Amino acid sequence: MLEYRKMKKNELDRCARLSAKAFHDYEYFSVYINNPKRRHRFVDILLRCDFKLKVDDPTAEFYTVRNNGRLVAVAQLCRPGFRKPSDMRYITSGFLRALFAGGIRDVIAWLKMDTEASDPFHELPDKCWYLNILSVSPSCQGKGIGSHFLQDFLFPYVRAAGCEYLYLYTNASNNCRFYEKNGFYLFDKKTFEYKGRKLGNWSYRIKLN
Repeated sequence: MLEYRKMKKNELDRCARLSAKAFHDYEYFSVYINNPKRRHRFVDILLRCDFKLKVDDPTAEFYTVRNNGRLVAVAQLCRPGFRKPSDMRYITSGFLRALFAGGIRDVIAWLKMDTEASDPFHELPDKCWYLNILSVSPSCQGKGIGSHFLQDFLFPYVRAAGCEYLYLYTNASNNCRFYEKNGFYLFDKKTFEYKGRKLGNWSYRIKLN
């Protein structure tokens, strides 16, 4: 039985680790940091910094899914008015460790891509929310948990909060099929290239009200 609830502060590390494991081999990172050991370390530190910075932000919300008591999925929602933490806040939260873990040149290239990939989501209109993270534990993927999370909890929750459109972007073609199956439609597409490797970037939204 799936149980949905808001993330507690004392769950931050567990939730960040779950998200990191889900993203260890995601194209969003692997195209830029090819070495698995370096990439996994980078993603671990990056997600820990990101969760830590946003957990006290009133415009960022974290929700979890448990299956028979076991943590299996995490989502990060951004309300209207959300602003990405400053570079200085990332640095003071430990991002310099991520920079060195992933390799300075590769991480700087990744940061440039990350900024361009999120361009369509800067200054979203009122009543528009942004789904920054939806991660399912690798051992539980392909079992419908992500779809249930969206359809049974996230969509009803943001709709009740006045959300008109929910936005997101992804960098994996498999994820495109997942989001389209759940009612999202494509409104922007980009391709990035780094060291001869290409990365697709698909931006989606769904109308909820």
